[in-house]
Amino acid sequence: MLFLDKKKRIFYLLFFIPFILNAQSVKIITNHVGYEDNEANHAIILSDTRLAIPTFSLIDANTRKVVYKNKTAFSASVDKWKNWLFWTLDFTGYTIPGTYKLQVTLPSGIVSSYPFIIGKNVLKKFLYVINSTILKFKYEKMSNRAKCKFGNSSYALQFCIGPGRASNISNWRQRT
Repeated sequence: MLFLDKKKRIFYLLFFIPFILNAQSVKIITNHVGYEDNEANHAIILSDTRLAIPTFSLIDANTRKVVYKNKTAFSASVDKWKNWLFWTLDFTGYTIPGTYKLQVTLPSGIVSSYPFIIGKNVLKKFLYVINSTILKFKYEKMSNRAKCKFGNSSYALQFCIGPGRASNISNWRQRT
């Protein structure tokens, strides 16, 4: 009987944990790639309730010191987007390159964004990394460095790469 009560308690505890642990109702949404130092830099606060958020702070992610403060601008809600409310954060006036976080202070506590970069050619650097990664993956697949479970026979190469391409790969290997 005591064992059954223990099972019930565990069931109720596991059932109600999602209701007790709600997700954060206020989020700061930033550009995860980063921001150019010579262009307009904006972020958004998303909330499901109307709050008094007068100011925000830009925090250096390495030193954790406030480097810039500005006022928030309430933007209202968007029709048919649940019950979300939006505020705009404008930190265009800060142009020193580095890694930063945005932070707002609420009555329930401090809300911070994920770290992001302010710098020169941020998008170009990001695209270079993405392009390099895709090309590396492509060249590794073309070179067939991955071992097939059937060995190095012509049939195994056709099975791993596809019909009609095994001879092209073996010719390419002989030339390199």
